[in-house]
Amino acid sequence: MIGEPEISQQPAYSAAVIRLDIPREAIGTEMPAAIAELRAALHAQAIEMTGPLFCHHLRLSKDRFTFDAGFPVSRAPSAAGRVRAVDFPAQRIAHVIHTGPYDELFRAWTAFEIWLQAARLTLGPTILERYVKGPESGAPPAEWQTELIRPLAV
Repeated sequence: MIGEPEISQQPAYSAAVIRLDIPREAIGTEMPAAIAELRAALHAQAIEMTGPLFCHHLRLSKDRFTFDAGFPVSRAPSAAGRVRAVDFPAQRIAHVIHTGPYDELFRAWTAFEIWLQAARLTLGPTILERYVKGPESGAPPAEWQTELIRPLAV
């Protein structure tokens, strides 16, 4: 279930990320390892996470994902293993909150894409998901919240 989509200005921010290029079915094993590696690198460098985990999808296909998994951070980290720093520019975005389990995300994206088409927005080439409230919160899957984000083209 998605809420009411909005358009807003997202401020610039720095992030620590790990790039993954994996088969779809590997997400369940690759993501936890990447998250653990990110957390360990940030802890070792005494860098504070300033927001929730996100995935910046660069390429999606039926059988493969290429994306950066990361956290917004208080300062850019030094490269460590697969961890690297990226800076996201300030930009206009269309976004909406999906409430429910992750296996409903495809349906939520479909509903959001219908709204985006009806709004006749010019979209950028990538998508983002911010995992606002997930399994780590202890909440049941019906209460998880994922922010779906489409950067808008200038």
